Amino acid sequence: MSATAALIAEFEQECATTRRVLARVPTEKFAWKPHDKSMSLGALAMHVASAPSFIANWATTDSRSEEHTSELQS
Repeated sequence: MSATAALIAEFEQECATTRRVLARVPTEKFAWKPHDKSMSLGALAMHVASAPSFIANWATTDSRSEEHTSELQS
């Protein structure tokens, strides 16, 4: 198995686990915080839910693109 295939398989497994956990977060508890300085349960769930999109975007963006290179040179 290639490194890419291994990473994709692990990512798919983690996504399945994450979906199961997020499905169990009760909507009536979204405002709950374990501590005043903590994120709410709803905010944390949204943060976790958005991670796969961020990772997919990162993995498919060409860091050598002209736009990215010009940003680095500024």
